[in-house]
Amino acid sequence: MGELLVLQGARAFPKGKLIGVGEPIGPLPISHNQEKVGGGVDYRRVNGERVCIPIQPTIRYFPEPGDKDSYPSRPPASPGEIIIGSFLTDSLSDQIAQLLHRQSGRAPATYIPGFFDPEWAASLPLPSQRDVSSVQNVVLVGDTVDSDRRFTDPEGLQEAYAEAPGTRLRINVDHAGGWLGAMGERISGRLPTYDIVSTLYESNHGDRTFGRHRDAAPGIAFHLRGGKEWTMGEDGDQRISTNPGDVVVLPAGVEHDVFTPADPGHSTHVLMTFVESTHKAISQN
Repeated sequence: MGELLVLQGARAFPKGKLIGVGEPIGPLPISHNQEKVGGGVDYRRVNGERVCIPIQPTIRYFPEPGDKDSYPSRPPASPGEIIIGSFLTDSLSDQIAQLLHRQSGRAPATYIPGFFDPEWAASLPLPSQRDVSSVQNVVLVGDTVDSDRRFTDPEGLQEAYAEAPGTRLRINVDHAGGWLGAMGERISGRLPTYDIVSTLYESNHGDRTFGRHRDAAPGIAFHLRGGKEWTMGEDGDQRISTNPGDVVVLPAGVEHDVFTPADPGHSTHVLMTFVESTHKAISQN
């Protein structure tokens, strides 16, 4: 495993009033004649190690592509949200391209502090707990892989968290729409042979975490709120701290662990995982 790469950012969105409000311009279809069902991430023990394994969504086809009433869609996005999603995608395009060309298990992680303006990143709106559903569900981390629990109702999640606090993973968070949905749609359009799994990680100081693990697919973490401590490498001697606006590029197979420090005591970041889709690869040939 190579050493951790540290690069200097940043890209700052134009100053002024936060773009992201306005009248919706209509739904963003996942595709003109198909629907993603399920998908997300699963954490399992593989040869004694905890491994994050992305779950490819089932692709459901409609018999009549021309029937617009059959199109599945995310909630409407405002013009400003679409601009934000496009700006983020364009800014990260080089990092995504380099990530997908790296060899699994051999490339180092890349840490880019201040890639985006921190105040702007921290001001981006996030989905509320009301957005929890059968499609965009939440995983509450337990002491072991078998004790991780999934929730589709916000009340059940709140009660379980109060009894045993742990990191919360909002699976398929882009299905909630907004700038996350616009970003997921734009990235998917540029990577026709990949499924993009967007997961929002929320934690407080003292919450249980997954512990040391490897991700089976490459991903990019974009920090949004609070602070996070990361340890990487086989010896755990590579340490970084992420804050709003920071980006971490994680090739598949990089060992890492995370911790939410007492100051500021909370953390939120979104992880975009890139999963090669057998179905999409076949459809492209």
